[in-house]
Amino acid sequence: MFIEPRALMNQTIDDLQTLAAYLEDEVDERTHDHDKLSAEARRCKEALMTINVLLPKLRAVMLMEEIQVRPTAPVCANCD
Repeated sequence: MFIEPRALMNQTIDDLQTLAAYLEDEVDERTHDHDKLSAEARRCKEALMTINVLLPKLRAVMLMEEIQVRPTAPVCANCD
């Protein structure tokens, strides 16, 4: 069973957004004092920071692919 790379990346982005939302709830600094976070909560916070760096990069790759895939209008070599 083969998944198209574009579909896999879209699904991965969706899954990472869901995971990030869950992790945000776990380490919400408004309800948890940063110095009192458990070891597990600190790991969740580290994972959240990693996801927050990764998501924009994945979105940028998807956007670049969309730009490259878009058909361009034919250009006449003799026209200005």
